[in-house]
Amino acid sequence: MKETKSIQIHPSEENFQIDLWGKFGWEVKSSQEIFNRDSRDLGDKVETVTTNYVKLVFSRETTMPNYQKIKSLENEYDQKANRLQVLKNDEPTVNIIITVVLLFIYIIPGVIYLVVKSNKKKKYKEEVIPQIITLQNDLERILNESQRLVV
Repeated sequence: MKETKSIQIHPSEENFQIDLWGKFGWEVKSSQEIFNRDSRDLGDKVETVTTNYVKLVFSRETTMPNYQKIKSLENEYDQKANRLQVLKNDEPTVNIIITVVLLFIYIIPGVIYLVVKSNKKKKYKEEVIPQIITLQNDLERILNESQRLVV
């Protein structure tokens, strides 16, 4: 007795999938490349979606030697491959657009702020502090002079 199964895959995966399922006793019964073009009217424009895939149909004998062990290994392989795909899809990715936006929103303004503040502090030290010292000296001189006059 024969069993069959079919899968739909990207055309670039065809040879890999044929080789993979051949290791579990599956033989290619048919291979068909399918192109679909679908258009939707979105009001002011028409969107066209093209899908391209290969439909592979496999068959294998259920009476072949070690069928139950091979089928068990295939099920284990499927479970582990699915788990691997889930783990790979969970991998955190760095979205470069978000990174650049956050860089412009937070880091660059922060750097600009520090540069401006640093320049203001430098200007303050160079121009304002000498004026403060001069004014403090003048105030002290005025107080001393006024105190001498009061006595």
